[in-house]
Amino acid sequence: MNARLKKVLIVGAILFGAVLLLCAIGGTWIYQGLMKSANDLTNQEQLAIKNGILAGDESERSLAPTENAAVMLKHAFDEWQALRPQITDERWESFLNGTAGEDADQIVVYMKPVTDLVIEAGKTPKVQWNIDYSSGAFSSYPVWPAVVDSVKISASLLGTPALITSSNGSTTIASPLQVSNHILASHDPGSLRATAEIRRSVLTQLGKVLEANWMNGRVSSEDCKLLITELEKAKPIDPLPIWRTTAYLQYSTWENYDKLTDDQKKLFKDIPRDHPTMIDAGSSEILKFWNDALAEAQGKWQLEQLLLLARKVDALRTKTEQPQMPLQRLWELDSAKSGAGSVDWLLTEELLQLTIQALEVLTVSQNGFPEKFDCKRTSVIGMKEFTYQRTANGFKIFAEPSNLIPANSTLTDVKMVYEFNPTKK
Repeated sequence: MNARLKKVLIVGAILFGAVLLLCAIGGTWIYQGLMKSANDLTNQEQLAIKNGILAGDESERSLAPTENAAVMLKHAFDEWQALRPQITDERWESFLNGTAGEDADQIVVYMKPVTDLVIEAGKTPKVQWNIDYSSGAFSSYPVWPAVVDSVKISASLLGTPALITSSNGSTTIASPLQVSNHILASHDPGSLRATAEIRRSVLTQLGKVLEANWMNGRVSSEDCKLLITELEKAKPIDPLPIWRTTAYLQYSTWENYDKLTDDQKKLFKDIPRDHPTMIDAGSSEILKFWNDALAEAQGKWQLEQLLLLARKVDALRTKTEQPQMPLQRLWELDSAKSGAGSVDWLLTEELLQLTIQALEVLTVSQNGFPEKFDCKRTSVIGMKEFTYQRTANGFKIFAEPSNLIPANSTLTDVKMVYEFNPTKK
């Protein structure tokens, strides 16, 4: 063997050895990361039980069907499944936009079996849910669209003060608001968006009715006080119970991968699942993400809770470690974005506070709107008391977004303002 060939072989052997060493180091690093996460699974499970993610046996469901609003809402869903497909999307959109004309009356009558059940559920004070998620991976409860549609129909009927205040000292907004409370009690991921849609529909239509009837004296200070009382019955939205359900569903989806449909499995097609260590590592990372989020969010303002989750999801998407991959994929699901990651509910909470503050202004405006008003309600996205401003025809109430909101957040462009411009006689 000549010297030159010998030298080439020596260099080649060194390079090959270096590659093997790097592979070994890299493989060891990945393996150590997997093992560390896998070994932490038991601890994370204990924390998950403490945080209410992995709960014990369900509490007994003792409500009779006639006393349980959840049963009525399920029946409304059954009716909706039969009736709603008979209305084209074009007709439905024109109805919601207020351009359906005489066709709107036909839609109201046609959907009455659904709306009657939802209204009755709103008059029922108690609710108990037992939602079965086994039929789909990380999916929201399918009943909500039926309930939302029904409330939008009911809200469209809020056309006169006679429908705002009833003879028994209640209001027609009481039922849909109670339905939104019932939906929140489910702790389903989709309950955040459904509750937001319901309350926004009611509040938007209520504002139109107030403006249309204020100048002719058909809405009194007492009416406004009653409406405030009803609106304050809308329970503040606490996202943490919904986050717990979301955490459980993400964990369950990953753990029960073999039971998923072929389409659902495609979500995880690039994630190796050929070793128990990988499964345990992924499970541990999912629980750790939510254990940390729930612990940090406890007791914080609603805006701070939402921003905390957003920061954690953003940080997750920049990580490349193997254990993070299943959690990253789960956050790509639409149900994650519109559930735990939804911002609709926060904006609706803002609109609720703005509406109550506006009604408080109206209680002292029977003889004209005040030039100054000391607001006591607090902005949800501003985390400060609202500002009142007299305008040429009415008034407006607003707050600038909190400086806690990062520059790249969509919330920086949101300026929730309640402008009251009553229609002249």
